[in-house]
Amino acid sequence: GDGFARLPNSSELLAAINSADLEYAPCLSRNGLELYFTRYANGEFAIYRSTRWRDDAAFEAPQRVRIVDDYIEAPALSPDERSLYFHRRVGTRFEVWRVQR
Repeated sequence: GDGFARLPNSSELLAAINSADLEYAPCLSRNGLELYFTRYANGEFAIYRSTRWRDDAAFEAPQRVRIVDDYIEAPALSPDERSLYFHRRVGTRFEVWRVQR
């Protein structure tokens, strides 16, 4: 059908991601081995990256992606996965930014 159902093991797969902080806007790589997401903690928004060694394994502890130390969120990978798009607050506006690896 058109609906989605929560996987029975989703809590285990995402145990290292979900915390007492606010996590949102996930972006999964094509092969399912990298997960980017936004975390809001201690009054700060940041983008994090977590990896796993196969697509049915749990994600490892996430690491903060050092882009800029500012209000950034909502990561999205380009089709070739070499660029990461996100939005950043600049003054009172939000702008779309792009970085490459």
